[in-house]
Amino acid sequence: MRWLAVARKDFENAARAYLVWGVAGVLAALVVLIVAVPGLVGDFSARLAFEATTQAVGTVVPIVALVAAYLSVAGERESGTLRLLLSLPPSRRDVVVGKFLARAALVVASILLAFALGAVASLAVYGTVPVDVALGTAALTCLLGVSFVGVAVGVSASVGSRARAVALAVGFFVVTVVLWSPLLLAVQVLLGIPLQGGPQPDWFLFLESFPPSSAFGRLYDSIVGSLLPGGPGASDTVFLSDGAMLAVLAFWTLLPLLFGYWRFERADLG
Repeated sequence: MRWLAVARKDFENAARAYLVWGVAGVLAALVVLIVAVPGLVGDFSARLAFEATTQAVGTVVPIVALVAAYLSVAGERESGTLRLLLSLPPSRRDVVVGKFLARAALVVASILLAFALGAVASLAVYGTVPVDVALGTAALTCLLGVSFVGVAVGVSASVGSRARAVALAVGFFVVTVVLWSPLLLAVQVLLGIPLQGGPQPDWFLFLESFPPSSAFGRLYDSIVGSLLPGGPGASDTVFLSDGAMLAVLAFWTLLPLLFGYWRFERADLG
C-alpha cells in the first residue's frame, strides 16, 4: 500500500497549488453561470440548463486535468526531490500509481464542487434541481477528467523536464480538442466522404469520437440525452455504443499511464 502513502502526500501538496484551484474556480464559475443565466434572462428549464454545460466542460475540464497533473512526476524529477522519494520504500510503480490517484481525486473533487454549486444555482433560479441530469452530467464529466489525468501523468512520467511535459500536454490538448475536427474535415475532403447529410462509414464516425472529449460527448448524448426532451439517445452503431465510448475513455486513461511507467522505469534519474 505504499502507493497510497504517495497518493495521500501528493494530494496534499497538489491541493496547495494556486494554479490548480484557479482553473478549477473557472470551471465552477462557468457551470454556475451556464446553469443560472438562461433562467434569469428567458424561459429555460433547469434540465436544459445543465445540458448546456457540456460544451464548456468538454473544453475546460481537460485544461483543469492537464494543469493538475502535467508536472506530477516531471516537476519532481527536474527538481531532484524524486530521487529522495525513491530512496524511501516507494517504487517507481508506486510513484506513478500514487500520483495518478492523487491528481484524479483532485480533479474529481473540483468537478463535483462545480456541479454542487451549479445545483445550488439551479435551486435558486428555477426552484428545483434535475437530479438525474445533474448527476449524470457530473459523473460523465468526472470520467472525462480522469482520462485526461491519465494522459497528463503518463506524459509527465515519460519525460525528464518541465518544458517537455508542458509541450506534450499542450500539444495533446490542441490536437484532440482544438484541431481534431478540422483534421477530420480535411480527411473527408480528401477521401470524398459526404460532408453533410450523406452516409458516412462507421470507421470515420468512430474516428470522430476517438478523442476523450468527443467520446464524452457521445456518451452524454446517449445516457443523459435520453433524459431530455427530444434528446438524441443511444446510437445503433456498435462502434458508437456506450461500451465503445467507455472503452475509448479507458484507453486514454490507461495507455498513456502504462507507456509513461514503461519509460519512467527505464529512465536514469541521475
